[in-house]
Amino acid sequence: MNCADAGMICVSLEVVNTFEGDVSGTYKGCIAPSSCMPLVLTMSVTAEMQVRSNMACCATSGCNDNLTLSVPPSSSWKNGVYCPACENLNKSLCVAQVDVPCTGAEEMCITLEGVSIAKSHHNFSMMGCATPSACGLRENDLMSFGGDVYKLTRNATCKNRGNVVALPSLSVIIFQVIVGLLVANVLFCLSLPECTSSSL
Repeated sequence: MNCADAGMICVSLEVVNTFEGDVSGTYKGCIAPSSCMPLVLTMSVTAEMQVRSNMACCATSGCNDNLTLSVPPSSSWKNGVYCPACENLNKSLCVAQVDVPCTGAEEMCITLEGVSIAKSHHNFSMMGCATPSACGLRENDLMSFGGDVYKLTRNATCKNRGNVVALPSLSVIIFQVIVGLLVANVLFCLSLPECTSSSL
């Protein structure tokens, strides 16, 4: 494709998509400079339905031909955030019926809508967990979903951290461990005849 004649630049999009089986691949083509936002992100509706992607753009002829991108690794660690989740293909905005636990760095609740760049009037929508970087997605940005590449029809909508389940912080955990060790040490010492208050 001659991107320059259309006032566009080259783009490469690497995706691992598990919304419909395991769909992994690379999209290379043209994109409007205003829609090019180099971005590494992950989004999920459930642990089995996730998109992990990496996009980069460049502005010289054939520059994306050998551009190799890697996607972020998946994570099963539940971070304490819960988000409403749903997904629809070729339908209007989905309506979430459940909240799902978010994992890894996905600490935002996101809503997305888009239309296929290959199939006219083929829409998608989703709600779920996302990394903060995904909240920067804007209208006309490219996004892989369900084995197809879509152009977003509106900016991503995000809510900060969704419903947070209280989890102890690392400092609280360390403090509790230290207190537990001190108490155990005191109790052990008191059980010894030679233990005095000066030895505690």
